[in-house]
Amino acid sequence: MKICGEVIKSDDQAASLLKLIHILGIETTTTDGLARTLCLRRRTQRLGRRMNTLPESSIVHNTCPLRIDCVTCHLFEIILHLARNDINGGKGNFIDMRKFTEGLIDTQLIVNTLDIRSGQTIIDAGCGTGYMAKIFSRAVSSSGKVYAIDRDSYFIGQLTDDVKSTNIEAIEGDITNLDRITDHSVDLLFASTVIHSIPKKKMIDFVKEAKRLLKPNAALAIVEIEKKETPFGPAMENRYSPEELIQKISMMPEKTIRVGEHFYMQVFLNAE
Repeated sequence: MKICGEVIKSDDQAASLLKLIHILGIETTTTDGLARTLCLRRRTQRLGRRMNTLPESSIVHNTCPLRIDCVTCHLFEIILHLARNDINGGKGNFIDMRKFTEGLIDTQLIVNTLDIRSGQTIIDAGCGTGYMAKIFSRAVSSSGKVYAIDRDSYFIGQLTDDVKSTNIEAIEGDITNLDRITDHSVDLLFASTVIHSIPKKKMIDFVKEAKRLLKPNAALAIVEIEKKETPFGPAMENRYSPEELIQKISMMPEKTIRVGEHFYMQVFLNAE
């Protein structure tokens, strides 16, 4: 088998590669599958950041922070090359931001800005690993409720196991269609680094659903990556500036704040 021109020559090399594939969460169980899929799933912020910040020297020499053998280090370099240059036609970084924004955004600033209180009901739309849902859960206390929504069955499955006997309900679903949540029952709809992934023609559906779910004057908070060159993030044509969001979201814009390097939060109120 060849990957990017490199031959996998032995069972030991294949085993090393499969071990690395497992660590990184690549969705395949065989080396042949890697050539077909190359779909990386970032399970932690730490690994996500490493994939972007490992110096070249640490990949080609025996100093890799992941502490793996030289052969696997070389294969790791190949994976990086393919992921950075081939996935999505080379447009934008391949990383799904929902999976590793933990540690990159100021969660306490977000909670304070949104004035989250006990007893509130919150939707974490596109929750990924659910780390923000857990923060919201503590903020609303046992008298509140958090819905953690994601289309990714893997993350919802993992989160469901994590949040048993809590006030978090993990739901696999589309944030443009959440029929199981009743009208005007939500105090905050939080969408972190997912709006850029909604097709432009479905933005109307998202806004309509947000208005249905939110109580009058309740908040829609959107965290997105700045629309400028950044070390990670979606293709530029898929990003929104705060001004563009305000044009797209037919709610009352309340405030825009910086919540991390390369990240901003735009808050709207459910009012015309």
